[in-house]
Amino acid sequence: MSSSNVSYSVWGIFENKKKISIEKIKNKINQNLNGPKFPIHITISSHFEGDKIEIINKLRIVSKKIKKFQIETKGYSYSKNFFQSIYLRVLLSKDLKLKKKILDNFLKPKKKIYKPHISLFYGHLSVKEKKLIISKFKKFNEKIIIKQLCLAENFENILKWKIIKKFNI
Repeated sequence: MSSSNVSYSVWGIFENKKKISIEKIKNKINQNLNGPKFPIHITISSHFEGDKIEIINKLRIVSKKIKKFQIETKGYSYSKNFFQSIYLRVLLSKDLKLKKKILDNFLKPKKKIYKPHISLFYGHLSVKEKKLIISKFKKFNEKIIIKQLCLAENFENILKWKIIKKFNI
């Protein structure tokens, strides 16, 4: 990261009905856990740096090339990764791969590995705790429309994220 410890990412924002459903799940999970607060989203491209105005202009151009698209969740999961502690798995479809490739070609992110997911909790818990939390929720295998792309500033060192510009697609 740069000396300012800020990087940028592009998030997909969901249609309102699904967004509200996922927010409710996220809020229930976080109720007693004290994890960092973050907007519900799917990261499509991440870990790029540069001049904020240039990045916004690039994203304005690329957002005109991308139309609304659908993602599909495949249930809950967890990992040891702090930022993927508890999440909804997302199918890496041909369409999602294509949208990511278009964005990455414009923005040149440093991170190459892509594991699409919708984070529900950031933090460290035991595997036992994660399994117990997930077991309390009914299956969530849903198709979700991505209606906006947004540019987020990431201050991961202090666990803060800020949406700085939204683009309807």
